[in-house]
Amino acid sequence: MFFHSKEKEPISCPVSVVFDIISCDLELGICSDVAFIFCGRKHQAGAWGDDGETKKNVRYYLDSRDFSTMEELKQTEISKGISFASITEWVRVTECDGCYPLGESLLKSQTKG
Repeated sequence: MFFHSKEKEPISCPVSVVFDIISCDLELGICSDVAFIFCGRKHQAGAWGDDGETKKNVRYYLDSRDFSTMEELKQTEISKGISFASITEWVRVTECDGCYPLGESLLKSQTKG
């Protein structure tokens, strides 16, 4: 018999929550990595810094592209003519910082399943 675990399911949320997670992780001094699905394609976004110290020389990324600032990350094109920050439909987060989505309090509190 198999049991279905809701904690492993992706969670839908506005793209702004992805940016909030990255910002909160950086405030805690940890690297950030959010895996999500948008328009049927898998994506990875996040931030990292020198030797795990994310308060200095922070770099942001979306898939294989690298950026110096959060603003550059937000303005990069994720789909034909659509910037990352201007996504209006909800994205499906499949993993957050190496954990299931329900492990992230921002996803738990600001999303619909």
